[in-house]
Amino acid sequence: MEIVDTHQHLWDLGRFPYSWCSGIPALNRSFLFRDYAAASANLRIGRTVFVECDVDEPHSLEEARMIQALSEDHPSIAGIVAACRPEKQGFAAHLKDLVRLPRIRGRLSLRRTCGSSRSLG
Repeated sequence: MEIVDTHQHLWDLGRFPYSWCSGIPALNRSFLFRDYAAASANLRIGRTVFVECDVDEPHSLEEARMIQALSEDHPSIAGIVAACRPEKQGFAAHLKDLVRLPRIRGRLSLRRTCGSSRSLG
């Protein structure tokens, strides 16, 4: 039976800033597709859904575009859940850009409150 990993995270600290991980030594490094492939090599994962990684503003669209390009080389990435913040100015244009990406399957909005705590909205 093929497994679908519905919550894949990949990030490249050399490409985009992810400030939230700077205080977490175990996560303060890039996690690339090759790292994921090595960690899941003995599993029967056939497809994945990438979930946005709370990249620093204003890089959320570029993060989604990076994963879209990666999925062209790695078709196991079957979908993308991208960051999208309705409360931000330019939301409509951002959403139009996102839906042009063929693998977009949804959006996730993270609202920051009280420093580092997060709630899904």
